[in-house]
Amino acid sequence: LESNRLSGRLGSSAKSKTHFYPFAMWSWKIMPPPPKVVVELGEERVINHSGVGVSLAAPLDIGSIIEGVEDADDKAAVAKAITEKTWDEMNKEYLKLDDAIVANDAATASWQGFVLP
Repeated sequence: LESNRLSGRLGSSAKSKTHFYPFAMWSWKIMPPPPKVVVELGEERVINHSGVGVSLAAPLDIGSIIEGVEDADDKAAVAKAITEKTWDEMNKEYLKLDDAIVANDAATASWQGFVLP
């Protein structure tokens, strides 16, 4: 929530209009998290060969998100609404990437605008 507030403040003080684009990155399979947390140095990490993807969603319409907040003067409520909308849009893009990469389905990838090597 705090990073959204900071980004909003920086955007509102910019000389030109600021656009906020949610994006998703799918790369966890290359170096997945370890099965358990090890605090010592030298933990074993597995590195795999896998596809990766980055997907950029349409810019958020911050004005319409704020309009949907009951009390637009409540900064925490506004930040929460923006965070939730960003999460929803980012998650949609991630699921598209997941479908295209995991399923390795060229038809799905092509339909969603992705190009597989």
